[in-house]
Amino acid sequence: MLTCPSPDGTNKAVFWVLLTPSAAGTAYFCLNVAASTRSTSSMISDDKDREESQVMVMQDGGVVRLTWLSSKRLQVEYPEDATLRYASSGAPFSATGVPDLRVVYRGSDTIPDGSDSTCERP
Repeated sequence: MLTCPSPDGTNKAVFWVLLTPSAAGTAYFCLNVAASTRSTSSMISDDKDREESQVMVMQDGGVVRLTWLSSKRLQVEYPEDATLRYASSGAPFSATGVPDLRVVYRGSDTIPDGSDSTCERP
């Protein structure tokens, strides 16, 4: 759905949707961060790659505003009525190939219904 490169181009955040094969057809909106040299398709399709680079899983949202505050700090804004199923602690952690990455999460009531996800850099 959205690929958002870091300001220096060394990392990328990838926001995408995972549809479950169940009859209910649940959609999970996922955010992965990895070195820009990593294959986006591998980050999504390979279980090990996906797990190592995943920083957020959201349900009932579908839209995010990604803002790189620096090449190692990413702010993620999501609709307040969304449910975060998984979010990294916000403390430095190592997503694949991105040592000392810090992710900050914030529910926002300024993301309009029906809007598109956005990528911002300083």
